[in-house]
Amino acid sequence: NDSVLYMPKANKLMAIQQRHQPSKWYNCNVQLYSVEEKEWTDLTELFSVWPSTARVLTPDERYLIVFGGRENDYIHIVDMKRKDQFGWYKVILSVMRCPIRSYGSSWFAFL
Repeated sequence: NDSVLYMPKANKLMAIQQRHQPSKWYNCNVQLYSVEEKEWTDLTELFSVWPSTARVLTPDERYLIVFGGRENDYIHIVDMKRKDQFGWYKVILSVMRCPIRSYGSSWFAFL
């Protein structure tokens, strides 16, 4: 479920690659590329707990919505405009949940 999201307003690319580890755990490699600065920013730590997810970026590029994950039904909302005191994007756990848990399968999201 690898993907690349283009953010035209920010002129950035978000590359998401799900990786299988020898321990049979999956995690994500997430990189944000600034077309203007020609520079990659590693966001992997932010997303390492969200394997087998579906992701969709809102049209205004403000929020990245992350659905499901390995054996859960959570919906996380990442505010791409706000960062905390450590420089991490603000993540909100939604009160709404996915209709079913994903057990080893991946979600797909369309907006």
